[in-house]
Amino acid sequence: MHSLDNAYKPNVSTQVSTQNLPLMTASFFIRTSKNNPTASICIRITEGRGQQYRFNTGHRLLKASSWNKNTQSVRTVACESYDLINLQLRRLKAHVESKAELRIENCSFFFVIWLSY
Repeated sequence: MHSLDNAYKPNVSTQVSTQNLPLMTASFFIRTSKNNPTASICIRITEGRGQQYRFNTGHRLLKASSWNKNTQSVRTVACESYDLINLQLRRLKAHVESKAELRIENCSFFFVIWLSY
């Protein structure tokens, strides 16, 4: 039995599964540096067990505190252009999810993404 409260929680890690293929998840995270207060936004794509791909999205935050780890998005109170960055992250995630459904059995997900650009 599912609670109605779960319907209002943001879906931050989407799982796509096709028949006889490993489960694929996509999530965002930030990378910081000890010497620099800025942070890079990256995407992690996990395919099945053990296969992970990490890519830099090209977006940088002026402060790491502008990132909301729970929703995997830029905070709305941040001085960053949060609306544009969050929109582009959603589009990237949608692109990754759409390509996950196109993969074939002996073809890696990374290869399918590579061909789509």
